[in-house]
Amino acid sequence: MFQRLEECECLSWPTYDLSVSHGVQTAQSHIKELIEEKAQHTAKANTTIGGRPTLFRYMVHESGLPEADLTTERLTKEAQILLGAGSVSTARTLYFIIFYLLTNSLMRKQLEDELEGVMSDWPKNPPSWAQLESFPICRQ
Repeated sequence: MFQRLEECECLSWPTYDLSVSHGVQTAQSHIKELIEEKAQHTAKANTTIGGRPTLFRYMVHESGLPEADLTTERLTKEAQILLGAGSVSTARTLYFIIFYLLTNSLMRKQLEDELEGVMSDWPKNPPSWAQLESFPICRQ
């Protein structure tokens, strides 16, 4: 039922540049556009990028923050904090889950037993979230 990690097709993801520097550069570019947009007084004419409002668009145009707090450098640092907080907390949670399962053989066996039925046709037919959430192990 369980494959070695090297053999698992789920690890053959498309390649994306997920480096911190890429994320910071993207945020910095977006922030520069917003500051230029505000300088040209076009904030209300087009308040979305990609069809959705953004946190930084709100901060630059509508938050009422002083101009000293709306520099590209300051807002880029805020973006770094948001990116770091989102990835670190997720990574830490996964770390504890994996550690707990590796050190608790009874819990690991219970999880394996519960997954066996719904994962029998994986990856062709992955289980739904509702199926996974219904496991007794998820309610402990």
